[in-house]
Amino acid sequence: MTLFPLMECCELLGIDPKTLRHWLKQATISLSVHPIDKRRKYLTEEQVQQLAVLHDRLLKPEEARLTASL
Repeated sequence: MTLFPLMECCELLGIDPKTLRHWLKQATISLSVHPIDKRRKYLTEEQVQQLAVLHDRLLKPEEARLTASL
């Protein structure tokens, strides 16, 4: 299971963090919490894909994500 930090989710979807929080509330998607640091929140790859489908967004290809994170 791949987990994405919220800021990375915003970049993948091309949206603002406030918009992401609004979309999560609309879709009733709950965040995953980091096992060690409970302050860190994540979304699974499936959740990000679900948001993309719901809002007609295209996600960056995986190769682009890997080079963008370097």
